[in-house]
Amino acid sequence: LAPTGLSAGDKFHYIFVTSGTTDASSSDISTYNAFVQATADAIGIGSSIGLTDWRVLDSTPTINATDNIGPLFNDQVNAPIYNMGSNLVANSLMDLWDNESTKTILYE
Repeated sequence: LAPTGLSAGDKFHYIFVTSGTTDASSSDISTYNAFVQATADAIGIGSSIGLTDWRVLDSTPTINATDNIGPLFNDQVNAPIYNMGSNLVANSLMDLWDNESTKTILYE
């Protein structure tokens, strides 16, 4: 699953846009994290290959997006983020917030 151009052992993250939707009626972020995980599982990039902590890049009244996905980065805040086409979206977690990354999450 690693994007091309990385060396063995390099840390990185993937980001994707779900094809499905859910209503935004819950203030509990775990509702949306479960939706994203279920989507990843359904398309074969989740639990079946050991990836069990996909999270939504979104906020609720009780948690902001940074706090929701931040724990995924642990000490890897400088790990690059790629879309599912292996195109670079952001150079780091901080870069995700301060550039036009959302334009590159989708790919054709």
